[in-house]
Order: sequence, then structure tokens, then C-alpha cells
Amino acid sequence: EDPYAYHMAGQHGVAIANRFCDRSPQLGGMVAARTRHLDDALRSFVRAGGRQIVNVGVGWDMRAFRLDLPAGTTLYELDFPTTLEERRRRLAQQEVTERPGVARIEVPIDLRTMSLADVLADKVDLNQPIFLAWEGMSMYFSEEEVHAILEGMQPLLQHPESLLWLDLVDREPVEAPERFPSAIQQFMRGMRVLG
Repeated sequence: EDPYAYHMAGQHGVAIANRFCDRSPQLGGMVAARTRHLDDALRSFVRAGGRQIVNVGVGWDMRAFRLDLPAGTTLYELDFPTTLEERRRRLAQQEVTERPGVARIEVPIDLRTMSLADVLADKVDLNQPIFLAWEGMSMYFSEEEVHAILEGMQPLLQHPESLLWLDLVDREPVEAPERFPSAIQQFMRGMRVLG
């Protein structure tokens, strides 16, 4: 349950989400399962003592506010500068209250031209576990760009208790949906219609 989602997404965002779910009914369940899995992984990480969370492509993500994160947790929120600016505006408009003892640090980045390790080098403590979350974004990058982004993450995962959570999209159903069951074909048709 996300009490902030509607207000952060706005009418336009809700309309787009509804349109996606109308065209590809599987999408709602997939996104809900992905959200739950990431939430559970983050909860386990902080229960085990982890306190550094890097959210790559934070957008309108509200985990910093809706999850019960312990004091001493630092969230590094990475996105385009314009997205971070709009995020600040929307948070202020909704009068969202910061969680006591939880720090949020905005980090502007363009994943196509900047390395995560370089951007975070003077911010994170590599001697402590880091949880890196890259949710719902890989499909927007070419395979070469995904490899470069993952290479930029690697130096941040030196600690044995550091974790990387991401979802990846296989190119084959995108490029040749006819080779897959009808549910995949229907899903891909819906995604193409939506752009």
C-alpha cells in the first residue's frame, strides 16, 4: 500500500498507469510483485544492519517515506537533475514529512554519460554494506548501456554484505514476441501501442 502514489504521480501519471493496465492486464500484477519483492529485500537489508541505500532512478519512488526505515539510514536518490527538482516540488506540494533519523541525499546523474561509482565516490562508505536498487529502468537502455551502468555499480558492491536489486528485460520477447505464448504476445502488443 502506497498512500503517496496517487499524489506523486498526479492525474496524468494515474491515467498513463490505467492505460498501461488496460492494454496489458498483466502489467499491474507484475509491477505489484516487483514492488513487493524490492520492499521485502530492503526490509531484510536494514534488519541485518545495512544503512546505505542507493536508489538509481528514484523518480517518484516513496520508499523513503512509506517504509519503516531505522534511524541512521541514508538514502541516496539518483536521477536527472530536472527529475530531482520536480520530485522536490511534488514532495513540498504534498507536505510529505521526513522520517526522523533518515537522511535523503539527492545525487544528479545521467546514467548514459556518468558512472555511479564516480558520482558516489565521495558520498558512500565502501566499508559498509550498500543496497543498490535499479528498478524498472533497464528496458530504456541498450544492452551496451546496461553493461556500462552495471560496470559503474560494481565498485560500490565491494562489501560482502552489499546487494544489487534490479529487474532486467530480455530482448527476445521484445524483438520477436511471435516466438512466445499468447500472453507474452498480448503483453508486447499492449506495450507497443503505449510506446
